[in-house]
Amino acid sequence: MTDRELARLFRQLPDREAFSAIYEDMKLPVYTVCLRILLRREAAEDVCHDVFLKLYTTPPDPSVVKIRAWIFRVTRNLAIDTLRRSQYLQQEPLEDWNEPCYPQWDTRLDLEAAIRKLPVQDREILALHIHAGLGFAQIARITGLSLSAVYRSYRRAIRQLQMNLEG
Repeated sequence: MTDRELARLFRQLPDREAFSAIYEDMKLPVYTVCLRILLRREAAEDVCHDVFLKLYTTPPDPSVVKIRAWIFRVTRNLAIDTLRRSQYLQQEPLEDWNEPCYPQWDTRLDLEAAIRKLPVQDREILALHIHAGLGFAQIARITGLSLSAVYRSYRRAIRQLQMNLEG
């Protein structure tokens, strides 16, 4: 869904059908970004719920042009706030990987393990770029980092993932 379509739907709130369309389009990328930052399904689900509650109760100002970027700024901020004050940090991350073992899942589990080893900032930038589809300039605005810092962090994360998966 484009920013223009999202803006149109937000203008229709509190219409349930409009919000349902927003939710259906954004639930997977929002959840994925939360999961990549928090590394805990339970925490990601809680934050994802909070994100959509906030989107419903406090929709973006009509002056917001990049609605998707705004949604991921809300997502990132709530996830980072949760991470900072979190009881989730006291627990083991992603302990519930009890999925059946298929060859293609071995790679997925290896990738998950490699991602868990990345610093929070690198996981965050990786998730915002890959799962949320945001450009580096948008990520810089959301995180408050410089464009070059975002790019360096992304490249560092990719190199680290490659090293972890090769080694």
